[in-house]
Amino acid sequence: MPQDSRGQAARFNTRKNTWQDQAGVSWRHRFGDGENSALRENQVVAYSGQRSVTQWQALPVARQFNATNPSLTERQPGGVIDFDRRCASVDAHLVWRWNMGEPGAGRNAQWVVGAAADTSTEDRRGFENFLGAPTVRLPGVTCKLRRDEVNRLQSTELGADASLDATVFEARSANEIGVASNSGGRATFQNVGRTLRRGVELAGHTVLAPG
Repeated sequence: MPQDSRGQAARFNTRKNTWQDQAGVSWRHRFGDGENSALRENQVVAYSGQRSVTQWQALPVARQFNATNPSLTERQPGGVIDFDRRCASVDAHLVWRWNMGEPGAGRNAQWVVGAAADTSTEDRRGFENFLGAPTVRLPGVTCKLRRDEVNRLQSTELGADASLDATVFEARSANEIGVASNSGGRATFQNVGRTLRRGVELAGHTVLAPG
């Protein structure tokens, strides 16, 4: 029997079709400057999308059958992958913020409470990538259904985030030790004056969410 000089990919006409669309919306509202209430803002983000893929692979016919173990043949999804995926998500949170000192001093505390929900559904199918008996076989086509399943995923998350920050700093310098010269890997130093540094740094962070 004459041998086919074409490559495996050419014989099975490997190719891929992809289609995808996605849309989303984001809404944010600010509740003033916090003079009358610590509630500063809320935000809602939502999106929905879908994706479809069909791919013809160069999977040899022999690998799609197992004469000694038919159960393996049944689990083989075939040489054509075809799936449709639909997903959606929504995320919402509220933000409270308190000034912990004089305006502009950089000391504040923040509390964020939010919730998120995600869902995804995937229809997955698999087909044989050939048609006909060995002597008249046509590769690179979509033929007998091998796989037909639906996968679903749903998740919900509730959480809270708290943080506390404060920064007060003062720096003065006189006669400080500094580099005078640096040449050939050799450095010399000199006294550049007095130095005074004062600073207060306070930071706290915690996340509360289901374990």
